[in-house]
Amino acid sequence: MQKAVVFNKYLKGLGGGERSTFAYARALKELGFEVEVVSTNTLPDVEGISQSFGAEFGEIPMRYSAINEFLAGLRESPPDVFVNHSFKDFTPNYGKIGIYSQMFPTVRISRRNQPKEVEALQSYDLLFNNSSFTKRYTDILWDYPPEQSHVLHPPIGDDMIARARALRTASVKKEKLLIGIGRFNVFPTNKNQKLLIECFLEARERCPALGDWKLLLVGNCNPDEESNSYLNECIELAGHSAGAVEIATGLPHGALGESLQRSFGYVHACGAFYPPGEEPHRCEHLGLSIVEGMAHGCIPLVYARGGIFDILDVATAGIAFATREGLVDGFLQFPVQWEESEHGRVQRALGEMALQLEFAAFKEKLGGYLKNFAL
Repeated sequence: MQKAVVFNKYLKGLGGGERSTFAYARALKELGFEVEVVSTNTLPDVEGISQSFGAEFGEIPMRYSAINEFLAGLRESPPDVFVNHSFKDFTPNYGKIGIYSQMFPTVRISRRNQPKEVEALQSYDLLFNNSSFTKRYTDILWDYPPEQSHVLHPPIGDDMIARARALRTASVKKEKLLIGIGRFNVFPTNKNQKLLIECFLEARERCPALGDWKLLLVGNCNPDEESNSYLNECIELAGHSAGAVEIATGLPHGALGESLQRSFGYVHACGAFYPPGEEPHRCEHLGLSIVEGMAHGCIPLVYARGGIFDILDVATAGIAFATREGLVDGFLQFPVQWEESEHGRVQRALGEMALQLEFAAFKEKLGGYLKNFAL
């Protein structure tokens, strides 16, 4: 059996990058490869993976290896496919086919100033960006052939896809609940949960119709001191909301799905308020959690910049904001839309958008690229 290795140096946070890592491994396994996920940092426990991402990822083999031992093993016995899914990592490709999974190019990588990094990048046959937003900046900032750089959207969970399909025949009864999902961290991106709390509470003060609405913010927290301090600031702010704002960390996958099913809207402020062209890495590179909300029929309120607009068409459904006042106004739109009679149509439209990130489509597209190479 042909072998494939999916390498993620920083496999610890159980966020979107980690989920995408296991999606590559699952796809390669179903395409007929013997697959393992390798990290040279830490490993999450199998139960944590299943709880965070779904049972379909619970049987993917993974192991820890010291970096020198790992590289020596790759040189001695090159895999047929090597996927580097490590953020801003320039380990050379040792596989017969090399794939670089790009989360976002945060710095300029040029032949003039980083010749070793560029040489390592050239060893990869393909570079897959998680969105067209990411590809645009990769082509600008990295010396890598743009014709070998493609967009491959990572998939959402099978259970989320099932929810999206169900919206074709029946709408979901919702509660006056808004949900936001994202890791409580400061680097490399801040999901701006504190901003969401502040603007939601401001909107409640301005609009009596929001008085019985609640905001639920869900997410794990990075282990660094700065991120934990940020989480505590959010918890303190929520504590002064008289129960209007709730923060949940470590919410199991099943409970998350139940919360999404109840929620009328999905709110996301990553990237606010950097204007176009400035600090693009601060923006949401794709936004899998936004798509998960859409799969459950949640109307998204999102910052008007980033990769989500590959999937979300706000002319059909959803709300985009560009300023703080626009975010407050976005919150004010939810009670208005609550009273409208087009919930079924809006939910169906959002579900169809979410179906673009079905795992089967991801696997088929990945397999199509691999067929272009002789193994």
